[in-house]
Amino acid sequence: MEKYYLAVDLGGTSAKCAVIHQEQIIKRFTVPTKIGEVIENIHQTVTKEIVDLQITTADFQFIGFTICGLIDYEKGISLWSGNLQWENYEVVKEIKRIFQNPHVFILNDSKAATYGEYVGGINQEKPNVLFYTIGTGIGGGVILNHQLYFGNHTKLASEPGHGGGFQNLYQCNCGLQGCVEGLSSATGIEKQINKNRDYFCKKLNLDKSKLTIKDIAPLFYAKDKVTMDLFKIALAPLANHIAVSLHLLDFDIVIIGGGPCALGDDLLVLLKELLKQSLLPAFYEKLDLRIAKLENDAGIWGIYHFAKNLLK
Repeated sequence: MEKYYLAVDLGGTSAKCAVIHQEQIIKRFTVPTKIGEVIENIHQTVTKEIVDLQITTADFQFIGFTICGLIDYEKGISLWSGNLQWENYEVVKEIKRIFQNPHVFILNDSKAATYGEYVGGINQEKPNVLFYTIGTGIGGGVILNHQLYFGNHTKLASEPGHGGGFQNLYQCNCGLQGCVEGLSSATGIEKQINKNRDYFCKKLNLDKSKLTIKDIAPLFYAKDKVTMDLFKIALAPLANHIAVSLHLLDFDIVIIGGGPCALGDDLLVLLKELLKQSLLPAFYEKLDLRIAKLENDAGIWGIYHFAKNLLK
């Protein structure tokens, strides 16, 4: 019998689903997140999508879910996911019941993206890698000695967006003071952009009530001073967090993912400029800073490879 795998990257608004066969995604589809019936709704769509493969959800070699929030992958529990309104939810137990499949694995979405980039993006090139994703918040993860790092105490390591007193412009939703993601996330950057909405609308001849990073990208590429100063202020907390992490653990590679990475090498140039101010020369000279390669598929491939390794 042919071997098929299901990977689901579950977010607060939608779930990106992929059926994998022979190391290739052969089907992909998106399911709206239906709060209160999240797993049931995904199951219904998956069941319809795999009819032509002549299999049921019970036939998958395994099912992997990436989930936003705090995840205990060993116990199969979503400790807290505000977007999904889950708290201490036995999600693996529910997926097994609804999908009628005993082989189910879960992982925090940022950790899954970290592992996906490590295995599929840089092909496990170096043993120690630091990953950040710039999105609604700041997610991330750590690879130490070729292994995805969880920590031994809480098993919740790799929450780079929170705590630390890195900025005081915006309060983070987590309740802590000074979180990196309050300012350096895409959400934070766009708050800064819209504080200067009149300037950008006039400069770009736009008439929009709310501007995005994509809207002002032409000014970023043109090195417009107001735009560059805005990004330097917004990304300074992230750069400082990277610097502290590198000084502490001397990572081989730092990878930046998330929507703003569409700005490409120009974004790396700006981050390197900020890091030059925060890193000791010996660390800066060996800095290997890269843009993530897998984009929206990082989480899919991360949970796939992670689950496959657990089944060995």
